[in-house]
Amino acid sequence: MSRKDLARRTDMSVFIANVDITSSIKRHLISLSYTDNEDEADDLQLKLADRDSLWLEKWFNTVVDAAASVPRVNDGKDDDDKTTSYKVTAAGGVTAHLRPDSSYAVTASLAYGTIVKVKSISGGWANIEYGNGISCYVLASCLTEVSSETSSDTGEPVSKGLDISASIVLQNEKSDGKDKAIDCGHFELDNIDFDGPPASVNIKCTSLSFRKSVRQTKKSRSWESYYLSGILAEMAGNSGMAYMFLAENDPFYARTEQIDTSDIAFLTQLAHNAGASIKVSANILIIYNADGSGNSIRTITKGDGSYLKWKLNSGEADTKYHKCHVSYTDPVTGRVIEGTASTGEKAKDGENEQILEIKAKVGSPAEAKALAEKKLELANRFENTASFTLPGDPYLLAGCVVTLDKWGAFNGEYVIYQARHSVSRSGYTTQISLRKK
Repeated sequence: MSRKDLARRTDMSVFIANVDITSSIKRHLISLSYTDNEDEADDLQLKLADRDSLWLEKWFNTVVDAAASVPRVNDGKDDDDKTTSYKVTAAGGVTAHLRPDSSYAVTASLAYGTIVKVKSISGGWANIEYGNGISCYVLASCLTEVSSETSSDTGEPVSKGLDISASIVLQNEKSDGKDKAIDCGHFELDNIDFDGPPASVNIKCTSLSFRKSVRQTKKSRSWESYYLSGILAEMAGNSGMAYMFLAENDPFYARTEQIDTSDIAFLTQLAHNAGASIKVSANILIIYNADGSGNSIRTITKGDGSYLKWKLNSGEADTKYHKCHVSYTDPVTGRVIEGTASTGEKAKDGENEQILEIKAKVGSPAEAKALAEKKLELANRFENTASFTLPGDPYLLAGCVVTLDKWGAFNGEYVIYQARHSVSRSGYTTQISLRKK
C-alpha cells in the first residue's frame, strides 16, 4: 500500500467542547497523533502550521470561534423549546448523529458524565442540544435524567477543562465498502507549545486530567472487605468516571492500606499484584488481563511486506530475574510467612542467578507464592521487546495480542503495551510497542 493511497483513504475528525471543528483546522493540520497506553493515560497531540502567527497571537480563540461558526441543524423547532438535563451514563459514552438513525453522520462523541439538554424523546432516540445550541440525536437508553442541581447549563462534560475528542477513519479499505474507524476518546487540554521555523503549534491533551482527584490527591485510608473490582468502582465513582473490570482475577482484601498515595497509583499497584494492567480511556477506568485480550489478532511475518519499520530488543542479563522471594514477618507473633516463584530457567555460564526480594504483607504461604509469581512476571515483562511501524490499522490497540513469525528467537505471542496512531499529510501509520506475552 503506497503512502499516497494511505493519505487518500484516511480521514479524521476533531471535536472541541463537542463541536466539530475539523473543516476549520484541516488546512493547518500537520499531524494528529493518538497514543493508546498500557498503565498510563492515553494522549492526543495535534501539530498545526502557524505561518501567519494566528495560533501564536490568538491560538485558542481561533478554535473556539471556529467551533461557534458551525451551523446549527434546523429541526423545525424553536430555540425556546423546553429542555431537560440528562447525563450520559453509558460506560463507553455515546455518539451523536445528524438524524435519529445510526446510519446518519456522526456529529459528536459524548463521554460518560457529559450533561446534555434533551428537547424530546421518540422512537428510542433523544433529540439533544449541546455546545452552542447544536441539535442532534443520541440513543435515549444511554442517558439518565438528572436534577437541576447537578446539571450543567453549558452542555459540557462534568469534569473541568476543555473537552477534546477525535477519531480516525480508514475509508473503504475493502470491497465491502465498510470503513474502519478508531474512536480516540475524550481528552482534556494539557499544554500548548510553539516552535519554529517553520512556525507551528503543538496541542497536547491527556485522557486523565491532572485536575482529577484520582490522579492528583494523595490519600491514606484502609480498605476493608473489598474486592479489587469494588475498589475500582468506588474510585471511579468518586471521580465522576465510568469503569470496566475485565480481568479474570478479582482478589479479595480483608484489609489493605493506601498510604499517602493517589488513587490511580494505588489502583495500579493492586492491579499489578493481581497480574492485571490498568488504562484510562474516554473517562473510563479499566482493569484488564496483563497477558493480553484473547487470541492473537495479527501475525507479522519477517519479509512479508506488511510493515514499514521494525526493531527488536533483548533485555540485559542483569534485568532478568530467575526467582522472586516474598516474605512477611507478623509483628505480633514474629512468624515469618514466605513464598518463592521461579521461571524454571537456569543462569547462563558466568552469570549469577538473579533473585527479586519483596517485603509485603501476606496472610499465608500460598498468598506469598501467588504474589511472587505476579511480581516475577511483572519484573521480567520487558525481557524481550519489539516495535513495528505499519500502515494504519485501527484494530491495533494496547492490550491486544500479535504474533511474530520467522523472527528467530523473537518468535511468539506479544502484547501491545503502546499503540501510536498518526495521521499526517503523508498518510496514516500505526506504531506498536510489544512485550513478550
